[in-house]
Amino acid sequence: MFRLWEIKKHTAQAVISGTINRAGKQLAKRGHEYLAKLSGPESMIEDVSLRDMYSSMVDLWFDRSAKAGVGVSVGTSASTAPHSHRSFGSIRATFPAFALPAQTEAIVVAIPDFAGFASRVKDIVWSGL
Repeated sequence: MFRLWEIKKHTAQAVISGTINRAGKQLAKRGHEYLAKLSGPESMIEDVSLRDMYSSMVDLWFDRSAKAGVGVSVGTSASTAPHSHRSFGSIRATFPAFALPAQTEAIVVAIPDFAGFASRVKDIVWSGL
């Protein structure tokens, strides 16, 4: 039904697995808060099926239901991108109850000039404010 994602940037020269691990731990600690903030207002909508879905999301998360899942996305430069899927092992270790294959996902977006890309995005976002 849903997957809760944590999105991080990795700019350090340290190994990216540390960033992935921190993202997973943050979701484990605060995922229910994120879902409550996102789904609370939506539980007041008129569409009954959507309202029921939003109303059940926090419980599904706590229950580690097959209808819930977790994802981690990390943006980084090509030079710090992982070379092995082992960098993502901490996600399954942090969420062992999300045992079905579709319940955990991770992705790294590696951009050759990540610092330049991040700066350009910041310029575009701030120019609209």
